[in-house]
Amino acid sequence: MDIIYTAAQMMELSARTAPKSLGQDFIATKIVSGDVIFKLADELDRIFNETQRENFDRDAETIRKSEAILFIGIKDSKEIGLNCGACGFDTCEENLVNREKRTDFVGPLCSFRMLDMGIALGSAVKTASI
Repeated sequence: MDIIYTAAQMMELSARTAPKSLGQDFIATKIVSGDVIFKLADELDRIFNETQRENFDRDAETIRKSEAILFIGIKDSKEIGLNCGACGFDTCEENLVNREKRTDFVGPLCSFRMLDMGIALGSAVKTASI
């Protein structure tokens, strides 16, 4: 377990230190292990049983076999302010005004923030491959 957790920590460090748009960091990371993994798997089973969402049952079983899990996401991100339109709106202000509350996530999100997350994920995966 120690080597798995250490590898997850190194992956987390790679994600945290990956380049970010304008140097602004909205990446969130968390490593879980032990009993938390089983609670997570149980929650996925519960969601599957209530919603029949595809693959939640399969993923619950995969999670139960894991020694550690590294979560990487975006938290409390703000639009970058370039009015690039990549999010589907003409301006960053329109993106913000049209943000909808959903059960799974808040969106739409700034495309640059999504790119930042992709770079963080790629950095973590590269570290895992080493």
